[in-house]
Amino acid sequence: MTEITLFDYFGNELGKDVQHLTLAFAYGDGREQSCELMAEAVSDLLFGLKIDGYFAVNLRTIAVFNDEIGGVEVVIKDRGLAVRDPAFQQGEGIVLKGEQAEHIEQYAITNMAKDQYMDMGLAILNSPQVFEERDPHGFRKRAGDRALRRILSG
Repeated sequence: MTEITLFDYFGNELGKDVQHLTLAFAYGDGREQSCELMAEAVSDLLFGLKIDGYFAVNLRTIAVFNDEIGGVEVVIKDRGLAVRDPAFQQGEGIVLKGEQAEHIEQYAITNMAKDQYMDMGLAILNSPQVFEERDPHGFRKRAGDRALRRILSG
């Protein structure tokens, strides 16, 4: 968890908040903008250390890197991971090999995505973006107001 720059649905910057580091990438375009946001977040996490360069890889690359360094030791904290691999037993330590590292990351992304959708929904609701649509009392409606009504109406 670290401070990252947040954006609403329309791309308007909302400021900074403490979130999952990987969400910095998610608020970008999936390419250079995402990498720049991630580099900024990592730099902030490391007390302003300048990030001179970066590269982005797809999820399949994790297994290759993991094996090149001899695996990564982790403690399994979520019992739901056992569905991905029977070796993932809650409370147990394991050195990840091969695709196990990829499975851990996929699980984290899936669970983070739920949080990300909630964060995005809240960002829309708190958006300063204003439209000219008016409510019955003559007040301008924000995009978040319409989104909230859609969510509540099912």
